[in-house]
Amino acid sequence: MNFIEKMKGFLLWPSKTFNAYKEEGLYEAMKYYVYLSAIISVIVFIGSNLFFPKIDPSLNDNAALGLGIFFGIFLFVFSMIYVFSESAIIHIGVYIWGGRKGFRQTIKACIYSIYVSIILSILLILIGIILSFILNYLFKIPDRDDFLFINDILGIIIFYGLW
Repeated sequence: MNFIEKMKGFLLWPSKTFNAYKEEGLYEAMKYYVYLSAIISVIVFIGSNLFFPKIDPSLNDNAALGLGIFFGIFLFVFSMIYVFSESAIIHIGVYIWGGRKGFRQTIKACIYSIYVSIILSILLILIGIILSFILNYLFKIPDRDDFLFINDILGIIIFYGLW
């Protein structure tokens, strides 16, 4: 299966897809997790460059670019650290209750469960960005150069999708 089919399977049929990939190696699971983390980091970079100048007009383009790079890299690094720390905490509980399949299986299970969250976050962010631009062009007030109230709420929805 390629990347798109696998993600579609985890989104629409998680139990069936998880059972099909139970014997997959940790490298394969981690590879797709890195892909999804990189995609969402790029979206954060683009989104922060679009929204930071609207939120704080005193920011110049270089400051917005710097913040975008910082948040994109921070999100990517944090997501890599997060999956291992989450897996370690969950594995302690799994081990206490009798699970003896190893730490690799716990990491894979955590990665597979995060796939769905990241995919839904990406979809929510993309839908929010598209709606924001559509509403901005449909209801643009000629004398105002900033986003309208509706677009500000959509911006909040977009960044809520990240968490």
